[in-house]
Amino acid sequence: MAAIRAAALLALASVAAGLQQEGATAAIGASTLQGRQYLAAVAPFRRRHGRGAVSAEIRAASRGPTFEATNDTDRSVTISQWYGRQGNNIIQIVNAILFCQQWGYSTLVLPPDRSQLKIFNLPEKINISYRTLGNKLDCNWNHLSTHYFFGRCFAVNKRLYRRTVKQYLRPYFTDRTTTACQREHARPFGGLTIHLRSGDTAKSMARTSSATQTAYASCNFFDTIVADRKFEDVRIVTEPDQSHPCIKLLRERLQSMNVSFNLRNHSVEEDACALMNAKYLAVGSWSTFSQTLELFNDKLDSLFWPVPPKGTLRMMDSHCTGVVNESSPKTYMYEIAGMQDAHNNLGNAESVKYFTRTSSQGVKLVAVCDQEREVPFAGSVSLR
Repeated sequence: MAAIRAAALLALASVAAGLQQEGATAAIGASTLQGRQYLAAVAPFRRRHGRGAVSAEIRAASRGPTFEATNDTDRSVTISQWYGRQGNNIIQIVNAILFCQQWGYSTLVLPPDRSQLKIFNLPEKINISYRTLGNKLDCNWNHLSTHYFFGRCFAVNKRLYRRTVKQYLRPYFTDRTTTACQREHARPFGGLTIHLRSGDTAKSMARTSSATQTAYASCNFFDTIVADRKFEDVRIVTEPDQSHPCIKLLRERLQSMNVSFNLRNHSVEEDACALMNAKYLAVGSWSTFSQTLELFNDKLDSLFWPVPPKGTLRMMDSHCTGVVNESSPKTYMYEIAGMQDAHNNLGNAESVKYFTRTSSQGVKLVAVCDQEREVPFAGSVSLR
């Protein structure tokens, strides 16, 4: 075992030395080795000694989940554990599928407990179409800088994500999910669907330049959308605690505007299908739950997306691409003054003032983006 450890680390050191000569950082504890270089380094040891021995040594040496998840003998990739909740888990699965498609792995093995992905009935293994992407993706799949395939690659746009979830995940909807979505199809909602995340993020008191998921849009963001687009019906998808500070305000304001207000408190499957079938969708904060479910939506016409003033949150990198084809789905990006201060409840006077401001004060449409060419998960997942 000591010999294996030494040999594997020697290979890594050799690759690192080459990278350092090109001016790259290659410390094992915070390595930025590209996937191809890493695989090239460890492949001879896998062939000689088998997957388990080498991968355990590499993982111990690097203090992270490296490419121990690949098995070159049966061409499989394993997600060794989940990272976060359902939205994050969908990102893990899709990234792992894209990795398999790029590098020619034919099977994706999921963690044993898949019960938290409630809208799916996922198998232990997913069969992957062989090498359909070739080397087209310029992604750093290095697990040292991701969390069990949880990460974000600039080369993967929403069009590719939509295609991937439609092919590999939609077939595994549970019967309850399928039934709920069939009801949505039968009675399509033509108004504005709003997703308001609360729960864990509403309790956080984070006030940092990277606290993106605890940054809520002000309530007049939604007033502005309704007024600008002349919506007559609004439904809100939120968490069971209904603690989002805009719920009460929106009920009062929208009714005074003669706009129908519907607060949903349904099952996870019904809420998911509402987001997956919304024609017009607005979000109150950045959540991988709504961001991933949006990618299952082939009926989406418009997404209304809040962002803080440019340069105020370092993780906020939306990468808006201007609309070329007018028939494509669009993202309407609104800049929200004060959003960078991570207001998420009514616990202080400053936040009360932020959430309750009226008219379109501090809300400005700054861009209209090509939905399909966007890099998804802005605000929720940093670029890798």
